[in-house]
Amino acid sequence: MLLNCPVCAAKEFQKVLKFEKAPIFQLVQTSEKITSDYFAIIEIVRCQICKHIYNRAYNKEVGERMYKGNILSNVPVNIAMSKNLEKIAEWIGIPQYNNKRVIEIGAGSGHLSRILAQRAKSILVFEPSMGLRGDMLPENNINIVNEPFTNSKVNEAADLIVCRQVLEHIAEPLEFLKEIRLSLTDTGYFYLEVPCTEYIEKKISIVDFHYPHVQYFHKPNLLALAAKAGLVAEREWHLMDGHDFGVMMRPKIGNSSHQDITSVQFSNNLTANLAGYLSQGHKFLAGLSANLALYGTSWHGVAFLNAFQSSCNFVYAFDDNIDYVNHSLYSYQQTVPIFSPIYQKLKDIDIIIITAFLHQNEIAERLREKGFKGKILC
Repeated sequence: MLLNCPVCAAKEFQKVLKFEKAPIFQLVQTSEKITSDYFAIIEIVRCQICKHIYNRAYNKEVGERMYKGNILSNVPVNIAMSKNLEKIAEWIGIPQYNNKRVIEIGAGSGHLSRILAQRAKSILVFEPSMGLRGDMLPENNINIVNEPFTNSKVNEAADLIVCRQVLEHIAEPLEFLKEIRLSLTDTGYFYLEVPCTEYIEKKISIVDFHYPHVQYFHKPNLLALAAKAGLVAEREWHLMDGHDFGVMMRPKIGNSSHQDITSVQFSNNLTANLAGYLSQGHKFLAGLSANLALYGTSWHGVAFLNAFQSSCNFVYAFDDNIDYVNHSLYSYQQTVPIFSPIYQKLKDIDIIIITAFLHQNEIAERLREKGFKGKILC
């Protein structure tokens, strides 16, 4: 349990959202027996002082169990996803990694590291999932460490450190950022990317609340925390229609100023908005008398099933990652087998709900191409 705000250390908080039995694994083997220790409490709260949002009930030991699996998330399965990674490499800029020492923290499938490796001198990849194997990154200038990142595992400071979609998983983000600063040369660059909490609050994105995400950073809080660790922002951008926020940082020189956390823009009605969204969603789903399926079995899919498990039963879950076949999404009330989106399975379904909403247009187009005639919702 996190007794203090991870950003400002305050103890005062406001309750936002709670799930008593949330899944702690993205997927399970279809034949696997699901027991009570496959679930944990999510207690989302907002700090009364700096307005940071975090999962107060996060348990570090549970988190360590969660990351010991061999399931890789966010594996590029279409051209659009691959192009997004190319855009990130382009935005980082060739001069920042050309013939330079690079570290990528939380590399997932390693696809971005492979793009950077075309010009980098060396890349040290940290990815705790055993699903990322050496044969998946055949480039001679890439080395993999299947462990969580710490400065003690870095032999030589890097010219560029890339940390995408990782910091929100860390219970002690300030200490983590300090470790990154220690691993970066004084003239180096640090690319940090996290989900944008301003987006989550505006869109009432219930599917962004799942067990791996401990932190929900507003931009000012994120920059203030980085400044405490000795890092300052140089430029920034938004990705995935605003869902994600990326920032390029440099080591802090002297007494460089940083953004005040009191400037956070937040929703006073988030708790009520989420409750209303859940209520409306339950009513809508309960009124659907049809064979239902989900499309997208990332953590967004897990969160959707967890939120609405009591309203209806899902026949299948579809995903383009063939490694997910023979696995299932699960919640406390139901288990949903995963299949590739082939016509033989699609014809059994009347309505598909796209939970991989960041790729909804590509998925909807692909479903029609495969002959699906039913209704598509997102």
